[in-house]
Amino acid sequence: MGVLARQGNLHYQGNHTNNAGWLPGVARPPDLVSNAADAFAAGVSPELFAVLQDASGPTLLAGSTNEASRLRRQFRYRSRGHVPLTDAQVRDSAMAALCGGISGYIEFSLPGSISRMLYEPVNHRVYVTAHYKWHHGYNPFFQVTGFPAL
Repeated sequence: MGVLARQGNLHYQGNHTNNAGWLPGVARPPDLVSNAADAFAAGVSPELFAVLQDASGPTLLAGSTNEASRLRRQFRYRSRGHVPLTDAQVRDSAMAALCGGISGYIEFSLPGSISRMLYEPVNHRVYVTAHYKWHHGYNPFFQVTGFPAL
């Protein structure tokens, strides 16, 4: 897909490394979901773990056999109180995954003069730029404030 098609679709561009240092340096956001998933998986039986790793796992758990029923009960028990993440932590961890473990910024293509938007999920800041439209050797980024809560 070409740049114009990505921009026309308001496309997720990837992580933004900030190699030039035009943006404030920020830490990579933590990935809490992976840690919670690992802790959850460590506490289930080998049978349930195998089902959860299988692409058809949801179908297997939805079955009407005694084994499916036993595995569903184990899953429900294990997921109650054993994955202590809030909705906000899950949202932030999803954003962390979009940063690719590389940077603290997620980059989106936009149509028009403002060609890039960056989201920084640790502090919930948004920046825009006229990417590749340099002015006196500087590629300006502007922080956007007062936007609706994400």
